[in-house]
Amino acid sequence: MNSADNHTSVPKAPLYILGLCGLIGLLYVARDFLIPLTFAGLFSIMLSSVVNRLQGRGISRILAVMLTVIPAILILLAFSIVFFSQFSNFVDTFPTLIEKVKSLTTGFVNWGAGMLNTSPHGFQVWLSDLEKDLLNKSGAVIGYTISTMSNTLVGIFLIPVYVFMMLYYQPIIVGFLHDVFGKQHRSELNEILPVTQDIIKNYLIGLIIETGIVATLNSIGLFILGIEYALLLGLMGGLLNVIPYLGAIITALLYMIVALVTKDHPSYALFVLINYLVIQFIDNNFLVPKIIGSKVKLNAFVSIMAVIAGGALWGIPGMFLSIPLIALVKVICDRVEPLQPWGFLLGDSMPVSGNKFNYLKKFKFRKKHGTA
Repeated sequence: MNSADNHTSVPKAPLYILGLCGLIGLLYVARDFLIPLTFAGLFSIMLSSVVNRLQGRGISRILAVMLTVIPAILILLAFSIVFFSQFSNFVDTFPTLIEKVKSLTTGFVNWGAGMLNTSPHGFQVWLSDLEKDLLNKSGAVIGYTISTMSNTLVGIFLIPVYVFMMLYYQPIIVGFLHDVFGKQHRSELNEILPVTQDIIKNYLIGLIIETGIVATLNSIGLFILGIEYALLLGLMGGLLNVIPYLGAIITALLYMIVALVTKDHPSYALFVLINYLVIQFIDNNFLVPKIIGSKVKLNAFVSIMAVIAGGALWGIPGMFLSIPLIALVKVICDRVEPLQPWGFLLGDSMPVSGNKFNYLKKFKFRKKHGTA
């Protein structure tokens, strides 16, 4: 009997692997459709409680959805106008910045050649060839950029439509989930859905607030140091801060490069780095614990893998979406008993050394008290 059971269970592993490969392929092929749909789903989770509150005051559902979605769209539109206007000014001065980069690179090469008593001619020839190659490929790069921006704009216009539809048809979606899971799991679903929605909503709102504060601090610090494009760089730094670890490294390098290119003395790059490290210290030790707190805790290894996988599948939008999606998966896993080991794997709770550690008891405690 045991041998028969083992024999029948062996083929399941290849099926799981094939299913996972099929899912990854589907996510990649359908990325243009799934990216705006995923953004819309996360926004819908954040706004659903507002719609339900308005509807509870006697307002029709369609009007409640409109009163919720329209102000959110106006806020997002205002942010987009500020960001793209700043970015447009940055693009207008891009040729000047390129010339400054070339001058800075030439000076660095000459200094290095003098230190090593070698001729910089070979490296300068390589830079010249690289510049010609980039100019030759500029047409293809511009075409790809226009295509990417057009897809992005289409997605941006689709997101509000998706959000409106998801919020309006939320009762139908919830009813569908009840029918899919059946009567035997209805009580568990009624318990999991509101808690999961509340935790993810608070997590996403906290993430947005943290991003806004970090962007403001970045802009103020860069403005005090006299760095050009302080507002644009501050906004970019706040957005990149959503990407754990990698976003901070990219932001620090970007700030230092802009400081080296736009300022006459290289010491500004050091000042910019110190300013950014101070802001990161404030963010990691004060903002994150107070604003995001312990709503969702992911370990560093899972976070980095999620960002890399999201970037490989969905590009830059995937890097931003990876952490909220993994956080959603963890919250669900923590509250579904067969999936609790996966929730434990995604979290950052270390077993107590030397003691018998039963993480299932810990998850039941978390479920009882509504924490993640």
